[in-house]
Amino acid sequence: ARKNAGHNVRLLAPYVRQGIPIVGVEPSCVTMFRDEYLDLLRSEEAKLVARHTFFMEEFLVKLWEEGKLNLPWQEQLPSQEYRVHIHCYQKAMNMTGYQLKMMGLIPDATVKEIAGSGCCGMAGSFGYEKRHFDVSVKIGEEKLLPAVREASGKGVQVAAAGTSCRHQILDGTGVKVKHPIVLFAEALFGREMGLNEI
Repeated sequence: ARKNAGHNVRLLAPYVRQGIPIVGVEPSCVTMFRDEYLDLLRSEEAKLVARHTFFMEEFLVKLWEEGKLNLPWQEQLPSQEYRVHIHCYQKAMNMTGYQLKMMGLIPDATVKEIAGSGCCGMAGSFGYEKRHFDVSVKIGEEKLLPAVREASGKGVQVAAAGTSCRHQILDGTGVKVKHPIVLFAEALFGREMGLNEI
């Protein structure tokens, strides 16, 4: 892990020194750069990269608040209701507000957090391991999975930033949820999009 962290920091530090921010869409990966690499490497270069690494939602909201983000929304955008599951790492790093604010920039959108949803239960590969499967499902069924079933039954779009979260939701409910940035882009461009298009 330390070797990979050092490799990544060495690759990214020159960009950061040029004023180019590092922006990520997967919460666990962004958290590695902002928190865990600091402990693994204990270097000035790791601190530099950490200070200039942002969650996608955080980056866009800050640009919006600074008046540096032009969002040419499609006219006649239908009103949409969204429920957002916040990734555990984003909760731990006090990033909840950024996801909700970013989704709230969509015109005529109603955005709510799936309150008290806790962890989806997947936790990376944890839920895929046979010995943890039952525990993983029980964690998801505590709040998140029933909330997703209820929301999707009412035509509400559900957003989840974590790859593991989206897999757990799909496996546990049959509902395919999207990353918040995909839903944001779909509202912006007026069509369905895949993450690889953004």
